[in-house]
Amino acid sequence: MEMNANYWKGDSSRSIGSAAFKELKKFALDVMKRFTVSPSDIQVGFIIFGKDTNFEFTLGSYRDQDEVINPIFNVKYLQGMQLTYTNKALTLLTRYGFSNLNGGRGGKIPKIAILITDGEPTDIEATRIAAEKGKQEGIIIFAIGVGQYIDQTELDIMASSPTETHSFAVDDYAALSSIEKSLAEKTCTGTIFRISF
Repeated sequence: MEMNANYWKGDSSRSIGSAAFKELKKFALDVMKRFTVSPSDIQVGFIIFGKDTNFEFTLGSYRDQDEVINPIFNVKYLQGMQLTYTNKALTLLTRYGFSNLNGGRGGKIPKIAILITDGEPTDIEATRIAAEKGKQEGIIIFAIGVGQYIDQTELDIMASSPTETHSFAVDDYAALSSIEKSLAEKTCTGTIFRISF
């Protein structure tokens, strides 16, 4: 299976907490382990977001599954007063995430993003605009909301269509494991596409 990449966008806002952030990383690792990571198969990148948004690593950073495990495991939780600037993560992803410079392979290879958040976007209109821009650029976005503060409508704004297969909500970070298999299958066989993280 040839995939352009998978971008994980991990919420590190103040709402999540460091213990839950560990569950998020475990989920990212468990899903990633279902695929073959290589320059000709899936490539993996990771964006962390809160008030500050940055690449932990980009698509071309690691060439196999063994290389990418420790970098995901070692992603640091952003301490302090972080807000959920989902729009900044989506903008960074769209502008630079799949560029040739960052390991993107272009062409018809699918670009897939898995966005996980437990907070309300700080600016929902900016988030809607950024998500639309990403989708117009051909990025397939899976939006996963965790916990009691998630608004399904806001998740659906971020997710690709149809939202029934691209938008998920779970009760807490421990419950992410309940959608792991389903998410892996949808990103792999999808509808007309394959994946990106």
